[in-house]
Amino acid sequence: MQWWKNKHNGHHSVPNLHNSSASAQDGDPDIDTMPLLAWSLKQAQSFRELQEDGKDSSFVSFMIKWQVFFYFPILLLARISWMNESFKTAYGLGAASANAALELKRKGLQYPRLEKTGIAIHHLWMAAFSCGFGKFGLAKSLGIYFTATCSCGLLLALVFGLGHNGMATYDAVSRPDFWKLQVTTT
Repeated sequence: MQWWKNKHNGHHSVPNLHNSSASAQDGDPDIDTMPLLAWSLKQAQSFRELQEDGKDSSFVSFMIKWQVFFYFPILLLARISWMNESFKTAYGLGAASANAALELKRKGLQYPRLEKTGIAIHHLWMAAFSCGFGKFGLAKSLGIYFTATCSCGLLLALVFGLGHNGMATYDAVSRPDFWKLQVTTT
C-alpha cells in the first residue's frame, strides 16, 4: 500500500519517461522492466550498457524478441511481486528499488500498524476463501488462490495497458515540459 502509493506517485510525476541511463533511477518506475519487457527500442538497447561486452545476453535477446507473447503472462505474475513488495515494506524487510528504499528511509510508513493489519487481514481472508472455509483440499485451494491472484494481475495489466502502452515514451534528454508529459503519456 505505502510502497505502491510512492511508486504510483513516482510514476505519475514522470510517466513513460526512460531513465537517463540503464543504472539510473530517475525515470518512470513502471517502465523500468528490462530485461523482461522493453517499452522502446532505445530502452532495449540501453540495457547493453550494463554488460561488460556491450552486448545483450541470450536471455535478454530472447525476451525482447518474444515479449509480445510474454507480456500478459509476466503481468499475471506481477501481482505476486506486488504482494511481496507490500509485505517486505510493511515488515521492514527491504525495498523494491533504490528509490523505494530512499523514500522509505526519508518518510517511513505513514500508518505502520494499519499496513501490517491490512496485509494480515488480506492474507487471512484469501486463505479462508481459497480453502473454501475448510472444505477444499490443498491442490484446489492453491488453484483458487493463484487463479484469484493472477486474475487480479490480468485486470491490472489491462488497465495499465489501455492507459499507457499506446502512449508516447520519452528519453530523459528530450523530456517535454510537465504538462505535455502528462497529456501525451496517460
